[in-house]
Amino acid sequence: VATESADRPGSVDSPNARPAPSGATGDRYSQHDGIAAPGRRGAKQPGSGDVFADDRPPAADRPLPPAALPSNAEPNAPTDGGRYGDLPRYADQPVRSGDADDAFARPPVSQGESRVAAAVSRMQPAPEVPGGGPASNTGIKGTGRPGPQGLEGTQVPTLSIEKVAPAELQVGQAATITLKIRNAGSVPAHDVVVRDEVPEGARLLNTTPRAEIDGDGRLKWSLGTLSVGATAEIEMELIPTAEGEIGSVASVSFRSEASVRVRVTQPVLALEVSAPRQVMIGGDVRLSIRVSNTGTGEAHEVVLIEQLPDQLEHPAGRELEYDIGTLAPGESRDIELTLTAAAAGRVQNVLIAKGAGELLVEEPYTLEVLAPALAVSIDGPARRYLERKATYRLSVTNPGTASARDVRLTARLPEGMKFVEADNLGQYDAATRTVEWLLEELPAGQSGDVALTMLPVSAGEQKIAVEATAQPQLQAEDETTVQVDGVVAIFFEVADVEDPIEVDGQTTYEIRIVNQGTKTATNLEVVALLPEELTPLDADAPVRHIIDGQRVLFDPMPKLAPKADTTYRVKVQAQRPGDLRFRVQIRTSELRTPVTKEESTRVYSDQ
Repeated sequence: VATESADRPGSVDSPNARPAPSGATGDRYSQHDGIAAPGRRGAKQPGSGDVFADDRPPAADRPLPPAALPSNAEPNAPTDGGRYGDLPRYADQPVRSGDADDAFARPPVSQGESRVAAAVSRMQPAPEVPGGGPASNTGIKGTGRPGPQGLEGTQVPTLSIEKVAPAELQVGQAATITLKIRNAGSVPAHDVVVRDEVPEGARLLNTTPRAEIDGDGRLKWSLGTLSVGATAEIEMELIPTAEGEIGSVASVSFRSEASVRVRVTQPVLALEVSAPRQVMIGGDVRLSIRVSNTGTGEAHEVVLIEQLPDQLEHPAGRELEYDIGTLAPGESRDIELTLTAAAAGRVQNVLIAKGAGELLVEEPYTLEVLAPALAVSIDGPARRYLERKATYRLSVTNPGTASARDVRLTARLPEGMKFVEADNLGQYDAATRTVEWLLEELPAGQSGDVALTMLPVSAGEQKIAVEATAQPQLQAEDETTVQVDGVVAIFFEVADVEDPIEVDGQTTYEIRIVNQGTKTATNLEVVALLPEELTPLDADAPVRHIIDGQRVLFDPMPKLAPKADTTYRVKVQAQRPGDLRFRVQIRTSELRTPVTKEESTRVYSDQ
């Protein structure tokens, strides 16, 4: 549908068309002084006009619009199904210089990145971007082949473009403007595309050959290939609709071809590593390395890289590099690297050789660093009473992968513990308060136990420490804390001095109290309970007393040391005959439940 409206998208009579710049108007003018420079397809070249990448069939193979507009079409009229239809207007999408190169640019290796990391990163596949396609040109598979020999050397296609029009046009009268494109170069020009616009102030009637409308609303002719010296003509038939100067700028773009043949060789790096299966800690680890070029071309800038694991050391550090230089095809280089086994464990590492041109090869190797180890423990009661023996088990274990030699196990006794005995020939040194055991060898995975018996002699926390040493330079420690407590053990007895007694007679009860424990008794309280047949007369004790009816109460004794004793006395008078019971109750801060004892006294009467 043709439209003459300047405001509708895709208008054929585009109001944006302008006359050519000064110096390019007249009957004959050309882009860039009449010569279109050769351009790379899909990228903008100086002097080549806009960027084109048209892969569609030539214009002759595509349907074109009808040859004429409706006879009654007026400027700015709505579309009615005529020549070009409702043509979509596309937003301007300028192509910036360098966009294609930037899209495929490889990100630089960050400063400080190791050569190992840089080498490995180049082996990773290019990441995908939304919509498909690699984010860099790394990994694009080639499909090109050498062209005919005629394409070798410098290729110079040159196109001239000329625009011919009548000297004067009249409003409402049809006129023809002709575009002439000629290949004045020495080689064919391919994918020739001409673009032009309908001048402002004019209405297009027809084009020969028929034109397409591109995404920007311009007329487009795809001419295919122009051979050397060939000329193509395009005619635009139009009617001026307004008085004044009219015109438009035509452009031409094309693709040129060139070819070259190069013999390609391929270097290939191969890497072999020989390492010992096992090595003792502290020993040397000798790696025999062979780097070879098994390819057909020279391998340049070859470097051997070793990043050491924690188990291995080298005076130069943890990341080692050895420059090999250039390896000719079939050439090999033998290298011996000596490392030190610094820590026990299984080593699984990778040796890397890399060279220029993305050459990279890895070779793993494994070995085991053997080493003995020591672990000690002490097991026994965590709480003990004074003067009660305690036996502890001391254990030494070798959880390593090699035998430990000259094992020495030492237990250190605290001041509050007294040595009693030790088995397995343990030797006690009173000066250092230590017990020592010797073992010539402790195989890997084995353990040994000894027993140590001690006697707590001081209350409080007592720390027992144990230490084991062995060759080579092995040491292990452990300790345990024992809470030693004293115990209050109150023993007392009650005895009457005279027994039996007669009515109205008197006797004295003696209460002897002993702290048989290992801890001082505090707040010792004594109470004497008399039956009604006995009357308390007096009392004698280390503390003050009071007589309360049938009770004799004594003030608390603040302390009674271990093994100490004291005696309380109560004097009574018998009132009636019978088998009378004198009771005594004792308690301390440590013994809150009273302990009771009785003493029997026989009272008789003469009648």
